[in-house]
Amino acid sequence: MMESAAVQRLRAASPGMAGFRQLPTPNKDGGVWQANGIPAGGWHRRPGQPRGETETLAQAGEADPVRARARRCLRSSLSAAFPWYIERTQMKVSIIGGAGRVGSNAAYALQLVGWAREIALVDVMTEQAEGEALDLRHGASLANSQVFTSGGYDQVAGSDVIVITAGLRRKPDEPRLALVNRNVALFRSILAEIGKVSLPSNAILLIVANPVDILTQIAVKESGFPRERVIGTGTLLDTARFRSFLGEHFGVAQTQVDALILGEHGDSMVPIWSSATINGVPLASFPGYQEQEVRAIFDATKKSGARVIALKGGAGYSIGLVVAHVVNAIAGDTKQVLPVSTLQTGLHGINDVCLSVPTVIGRGGAEALVEMQLAPEEEEALQNSARVLKETFAQLSA
Repeated sequence: MMESAAVQRLRAASPGMAGFRQLPTPNKDGGVWQANGIPAGGWHRRPGQPRGETETLAQAGEADPVRARARRCLRSSLSAAFPWYIERTQMKVSIIGGAGRVGSNAAYALQLVGWAREIALVDVMTEQAEGEALDLRHGASLANSQVFTSGGYDQVAGSDVIVITAGLRRKPDEPRLALVNRNVALFRSILAEIGKVSLPSNAILLIVANPVDILTQIAVKESGFPRERVIGTGTLLDTARFRSFLGEHFGVAQTQVDALILGEHGDSMVPIWSSATINGVPLASFPGYQEQEVRAIFDATKKSGARVIALKGGAGYSIGLVVAHVVNAIAGDTKQVLPVSTLQTGLHGINDVCLSVPTVIGRGGAEALVEMQLAPEEEEALQNSARVLKETFAQLSA
């Protein structure tokens, strides 16, 4: 059986893996680890042990020190090769607004991905939140071993990531910025409740509720969290929509489209045409490229939120995947570069406003902001996006 690249990296990172081999089996992991013929995980039978009688590796280790050594070696090797391996299984994620469409879809996406140990759904609609948690619990045996809870803000205690999805629903054709005065008071009350619970020193706030850039800036200024630990989903959803539409248009895998939308998650969002590629091929060089057609795709992207609201009441699946994507980058310390909203401190001459630029996301939160080269018209549009957001923020009531 040919080993995967991940397995080869694991073996190279730890000399202790020399005695291990991966056996082909029909399970989802692609194989079972063995050391000297002894399974390194799960249930197994001793030689000569009757079928139906099984023991755990811990039990086997009591009687067989070789098996115990195999177990310790595998765990140590995983920790050495992938430092996030142990930590990720202990991460707790709380979703405030977990009974709503966005919150429950985010919880489901996190269940499928399986990076969090515990997912807490917090909502004023306590029975509905309990129902969502129960529904997720029902599927745990088919997905991942996780704990799902629900309740009030006491459930937030001990969370590594707090996801805020709660907010008043946007109306069809309503600009996101028109939500500001309807949502700010609610958001501030949520921050006040979060401030009452005990959290790890490296806890991270992930803002999803709209208008996300404005609420992210309020969180930076009023939550007490360091600015690098306050992240808004920003234009990551817009970027995902943009790439998906472009992939459909050109008839290619959407995952190979690399195109960014920066700035505001709203009317002044900025498409970055100058660096858009399909697996490294400049978009403008790709067969079938027509400028008028791709700009129409951006217009469709810009109107997508309102279109989904008109058709089904609001986005759910896609923003749920966005939340899971960001949480994965944090939990796995993957250092992914994502267009998310953070407080700007000088990139492109922009200061004291939250908007989306390419940002390195890891366990420390927003660990670095990337100042990419932009075309002059893109630079101007990004500056305009910052002005729009600053003007809106200045109009907030105290």
